Amino acid sequence: MSEDLVSEKSPWLAQVEAEIEPDPRGAVLGCFRRQGPLTLSRPFYPADVLELALIHPPGGLVEGDSLRVDIMVKPGAKVLMTSSSAQKVYKARAWQNQAINLTIRGDSMEWLPKETIVFPGAKARFHLNVEVGAKSRFMGWDLISLGAGQNFSRGSFFQELSLSRENRLIFRERGQIFGQDPFLKASLGFWDRSVAGLFWALGRAENDETKLLNDLKSQLINEIKIFDPTNAQNDLAGITVRDGLLLARYLGSSMERAWDWLEMIWRLTRGLWGGADFRPRLWST
Repeated sequence: MSEDLVSEKSPWLAQVEAEIEPDPRGAVLGCFRRQGPLTLSRPFYPADVLELALIHPPGGLVEGDSLRVDIMVKPGAKVLMTSSSAQKVYKARAWQNQAINLTIRGDSMEWLPKETIVFPGAKARFHLNVEVGAKSRFMGWDLISLGAGQNFSRGSFFQELSLSRENRLIFRERGQIFGQDPFLKASLGFWDRSVAGLFWALGRAENDETKLLNDLKSQLINEIKIFDPTNAQNDLAGITVRDGLLLARYLGSSMERAWDWLEMIWRLTRGLWGGADFRPRLWST
């Protein structure tokens, strides 16, 4: 799929390819190539890790647009990547494509972009593919606002998320939602809510970190009562751990509450793995 995206004719074909190299400060940006209106921020060192952000000046995808991001984290490197702004996906008649490929051979990668806002009438295909080495850790999240505060009455949004270790698939989730889709109201779907969030954390294969993640799960379950479906916000949340992978979900109608929930889980997981407690600088801009 990714190769197809690059070859499509597009008003704005934008690409970033980068290699993250080890450094005493955590990491440095090594080989870097870009095409079109997509680039990376200058490096920041807020704590024990290199912080970078994807910058897409148009701020959204219109019909025919394609974005591709390829990041390689080399052995010994530690990096946190976010984005400078929310990604908006506007009404379109032709496909809007985004393909992100992350290869982690380093110490760790944290993939924490701002949310994606899908407007009614969008026609989008999003792919996120993560390949993690045996000695690496990965944390990431995905936040979606469907309808941009309106009913998703028309359009199509396809998304595939996959996570592998040493070419062995660990997690894959894919789905396509159409305007007026019954899935939007079904209890097995969006249940008449518009904001969805997913967080995942994968520990090192060489260490049995499942127990640590299960301890974290127990701690988070004590917090989950605030998402009782009888509460005023009518939010839902869930957590599971399997084979060294922690998954946490949010389903509701508030991006602010989704962000707060996933950020809390990220901070706790980071602390569990010995990382410093801080808030990325670019989230405040």
